[in-house]
Amino acid sequence: EEDCTDTYLYRGRVKEGYPKFRKRGEYTLPGFQIQEEFFPIFEEYYHRVLKTIENEKKRREEGQKFIEKHSEYFHKVTEQEFEIRITEDYLENKRQIEAHLGNEVSCFCWPWGHRSWNGVSILEKLGVRAF
Repeated sequence: EEDCTDTYLYRGRVKEGYPKFRKRGEYTLPGFQIQEEFFPIFEEYYHRVLKTIENEKKRREEGQKFIEKHSEYFHKVTEQEFEIRITEDYLENKRQIEAHLGNEVSCFCWPWGHRSWNGVSILEKLGVRAF
């Protein structure tokens, strides 16, 4: 099953063999950044190894081991990078809303309902008064 965040992650259509990762909103937690070079490596492994494993639990375990063995393709986002990401994204959206609609922005609607107290404190510093 595919959704818009899959398309965003892969910059296009998701293909069979691409890894699936748990999703959270951009404002929820720092998360990980994945280098694009990892996707074809995982896709090849999927078709060569994982696709042949019938047991779903075993397939997931083997896939996770492969991901852990290739940790050099993953960057754990720092708290500072997280704050910069939220600040830049929020201020740009606020600027556009105020420019195009003429309305002051002081509220934030949490995407997907994934509330984060770290995100809340960052947004409060930026002038958000209601969630």
